[in-house]
Amino acid sequence: MSVLRAAISIDVSSVAPAGCSRLAVNLIARDPRDWSEPRTLVVCFPGGGISTGYFDLPVPGYSLGQYLAEQGYVVALVDHPGVGASDEPDDAWTLNPATIADIEVHAVRTLVDRLHAGVDPDLPPIRVGTLVGLGHSAGALLVIHQQSRHSLYDFIALLGWAGKGLPDVLTPELLEVAIDPDPEFERATAAAKQFFGEPLVQLQGQGMPMTEHAVAPQVAQAMEAAGSRLLSIVGFCTLLPGFASRATARIARS
Repeated sequence: MSVLRAAISIDVSSVAPAGCSRLAVNLIARDPRDWSEPRTLVVCFPGGGISTGYFDLPVPGYSLGQYLAEQGYVVALVDHPGVGASDEPDDAWTLNPATIADIEVHAVRTLVDRLHAGVDPDLPPIRVGTLVGLGHSAGALLVIHQQSRHSLYDFIALLGWAGKGLPDVLTPELLEVAIDPDPEFERATAAAKQFFGEPLVQLQGQGMPMTEHAVAPQVAQAMEAAGSRLLSIVGFCTLLPGFASRATARIARS
């Protein structure tokens, strides 16, 4: 079954730090037949050190985006600020989970409006019925913050996420950040500066060691090509056990 793809950009300049004017979004949808009914939109956010190419690997059978589109969903793959084809702010240390969540919620709401109006010549206007936020790993952390701050989605899907962190890679001093997380991420930002040194860490070219021996070579190569920069503060927060528990609890109460 054929699917259509469209690359667009969403203006986020009104909510993002200086220098970050747009987010890159790749749309995937089934070749339109009956578009009279509202569609389910699945918005996908990648994990640390990888772009949205992770969800659309050019290997038969390895594109989540294509699979979902073939089932009748409309799929939007969103590159985080500073990642993939999206803009990087002048000061990338401003990219903490709360700031990114606010930017991405604005982008999703704008995307829904644009879909209603007809976002691309190859796609007719699309009425969004159900809205799903899907995040993988660090992307799941950001979906949690999106939902806890804005109650945007009807459903969320958290892939590769347990909230347990990786405490074994952190010193006792850095682990203290998990004990008393601050809503402004000041302590997490300071700790990320100590741990990573840079706000955006280039991981591409390091061989994706977790996949090298677990998947076929062409899949590993496609994963390598999808690699991008790691958002340091977000990446550091994923290492902290239970760091998103308060945000998760707010979702449960809403």
